[in-house]
Order: sequence, then structure tokens, then C-alpha cells
Amino acid sequence: MRKRTTLPLTFGEYDSPLDKHTFWSARLRLMARVQMVYPRMLEELRDDVFPLFEDYVRTLPGGWLDYPTRFEREHEALRARITTWASRFHADGEEWITEAALRTLDLWLRSQTALAELRWHPDTPAESLMNYTRNFEFKEARWEPEIVTWAQYRHDLRKKFEIALHTYQKEVEKKARELGRERVRVSYSEKNLDWFILYQFGGLSSVEIEKQNTNVAAAARRSH
Repeated sequence: MRKRTTLPLTFGEYDSPLDKHTFWSARLRLMARVQMVYPRMLEELRDDVFPLFEDYVRTLPGGWLDYPTRFEREHEALRARITTWASRFHADGEEWITEAALRTLDLWLRSQTALAELRWHPDTPAESLMNYTRNFEFKEARWEPEIVTWAQYRHDLRKKFEIALHTYQKEVEKKARELGRERVRVSYSEKNLDWFILYQFGGLSSVEIEKQNTNVAAAARRSH
């Protein structure tokens, strides 16, 4: 049996108790997989919603984030179109998707490359606590080749470096815990994420997903 491969869900090792970065990175990875596994979801956002967004933005001198009251009807129509799109993929109950979809439309308007790639807007990550630890520094006396061999100098240097690095690691972890950060223990497998996308957004049953995976695997074998 092939060993299941899991990947870290976050970019770092520590997060706030509310898992702010965990949620942000999970959503980012989810939509990146949607782009690969179920592009129809983004294709319909492009085909059904993006033209209306383009028309809407043309009427707003200040941009879509600062719309005048007189354009409230157009704004509501755009919101309704996004909600309809989301409900088609069983995602209308997730406010983060509809909000990020609006930002994605703006990204597509500003970047033809992003539009062509159907790139999802990464949004803004949760606020990070940064710069609360010192830089890692390591300094050792120079090599004196008339007193010690290079092999011995290198051995002693590496040993001292590893000790210094370990000490630095423990210092940073202690400071992170003092600031209320907790070690992230969440991981995921792309296979499970793909299954979720096809089940939740695609509306496929587990039997249909398994059949689709079997057909894809068979096609891959034939291509080789």
C-alpha cells in the first residue's frame, strides 16, 4: 500500500490560539487545488460574473471599494450574481468565498495574466507578530593552520554551530509560547483535499469521485 503523504497546512510552525494563519493558508491551498482539480468553478466565475463586474467598475470613478450611494442598486446586483455563482457550487454559506471572489474579480480586471490563469486572490493574511526575536548570529575564532588541522577545526566548528543553533531554536520557541503562540499540528493530503473539492463544490458522490479517479489513473497508465 502506498504511504499517504501529508503536507503542512501552514507556512510557519506557530500560530495564534485562534489558528488565524491556519485558516488563511487552508483557504489559500483549497482554492489553489480548485484551480487544478475543478476549474469549472472558476471558469463560471469568469464567464458569468466577471463581465458584470467589468461593467460595474466602469461606472465608478472611485473604484469598486468606494462606490457612491447612487450606484447601490448596481452593487447589490453584483453581490447577488456572486451569491448565485457560489450557491451553484454549494458555497454560498461561506462568506469568505464570496468576499474573496469579489477581490478575485478585481485582480482579474487588473491582470490579464491572472485572468488567463484563473488565479484566486490570496487576500490578506492574518496579522503576524514579527520581530520579537533577535537575529541568529554565530561567530568563531579563525583557523590557525600551524596549530590545528583543518579536519579538527571543522569538527569543532560544526559542533559549536549546532549547539548555538539548537540554543537559538529553543529561545525563539520559548518567546513564541510566552506571546501565546501554539505549535501548529495540522497537515493535509492533496488526495483528501481533492476529494473534498469534488464532493462539496462539484456535488459528486463518493462513488462518482472514485470512478473519476479510476478513469484518470487508467488514462495516466495508458499515456506511459
